[in-house]
Amino acid sequence: MGSYTVFAVFDFSAESRLEAELGPKAYERKKDGIYLGRGFSSQEDALRWLLSFGDKVLVTSPPEMVKKIKSTIKKMKKRYKT
Repeated sequence: MGSYTVFAVFDFSAESRLEAELGPKAYERKKDGIYLGRGFSSQEDALRWLLSFGDKVLVTSPPEMVKKIKSTIKKMKKRYKT
């Protein structure tokens, strides 16, 4: 799909969405989660798509995407601080 590849592990509850959007052969189901490597056209496209899964995804690489997600979550947390 694109030149920016991300690897992540998804909660089983995200499987129906992953299958609908990517097809059942796009990911690997293991006992501890659903493993996916996917290419995106840009880092920002990847970030938006991954964040849309909320707490149902754990990005494992590349390191700069893990850092970007952590930074975005930190900024979001600040917005909701009361």
